[in-house]
Amino acid sequence: MVREELEGSTSDLRESYFEMLVPGLAAQGETVSGMVAIDMAVVIRIAIAVIPKLAPEHREKAAEFFVDWQMRFVRDVVLTANAAGAKP
Repeated sequence: MVREELEGSTSDLRESYFEMLVPGLAAQGETVSGMVAIDMAVVIRIAIAVIPKLAPEHREKAAEFFVDWQMRFVRDVVLTANAAGAKP
C-alpha cells in the first residue's frame, strides 16, 4: 500500500484492504483497537527498516511521509471498522 501511494499508479491493494479485510476482521470479532495496534506495529517496523537506509538528506521527508500516511491509514481503519460493527 505504501508503494501504491508513492507510485500513485493504483490503489487496488488499499481498496481491497478496506473493502474486504477490515470488514472480515470485524466480522471475526477483531476490535478496532486491535486493528489499529497491528497496523501501527507494521508501519513502525517498515519505517525503522527503511528510513535509516535512505540518504541522510531524504530521511526527514521520508519520516514525514510515513507519519502522514499512517495517520490517514489509521483514520480509515477506524472509520471502516466502526462501519462494519467492530467493537472498540
